Amino acid sequence: MRKHSSYAALAAGLLALAVLSGCASADTATPPAEASATADEAVSIEMPDLGPSPAPDELTDAEREAVRMGYQDQFWQGVMSQYPDAVRPADPFTGYTAPDDMQNALNECFLSQGLTLGTTIDAEGNSSPGGAEASTEQQSIGMFLCHARITGPTQPPNDAQLGYIYDYLTEFLVPCYEANGIQNPAPPTREEFVATWPHQNWFPSTGLFGDEREYAVNRACPSAE
Repeated sequence: MRKHSSYAALAAGLLALAVLSGCASADTATPPAEASATADEAVSIEMPDLGPSPAPDELTDAEREAVRMGYQDQFWQGVMSQYPDAVRPADPFTGYTAPDDMQNALNECFLSQGLTLGTTIDAEGNSSPGGAEASTEQQSIGMFLCHARITGPTQPPNDAQLGYIYDYLTEFLVPCYEANGIQNPAPPTREEFVATWPHQNWFPSTGLFGDEREYAVNRACPSAE
């Protein structure tokens, strides 16, 4: 029996941390014309036994607060890169939001800040309201406020977790993509991946964007669940 969910959940969490930090990027490859899977028939492979998922480090309250503020500072730097004269609001954080409540809470906050909701599409191809884009200084500050207010208790992955996710990517996800005719650039070494995270500049991708075949491949080769 394959254990997609537990491995993919860790992949999802670590990728979310990379996106939040604004530092990781993924090389993508366009699938060849002779790709072996259609929208209705993507190929999966057997999941290797990677062992138990490594535990995260235990953080003190002060360390967790430092992580939270570090992410908030990075987000504000993104605002400042576009609007150097923007005035940073006072920290609006009042407490961590449960993961299951994050999207709805963010959507409500975006609307309260005058942002227009976009659409998110999951691996199954189901769409729902979520996300927003800022095109003005006021909207950018509003988006910062929402992400600073609505946040979960994230923390940087430790070396054991990063090694585990590297094994998942290289031993399952990349070969699964290859079984569907999708090639990705060669990965760095395991040591380089761990040492340079989240600047490793490598994360495998389908190279497909929003078509039905992408959803089929994502179901067969889950990188997040």
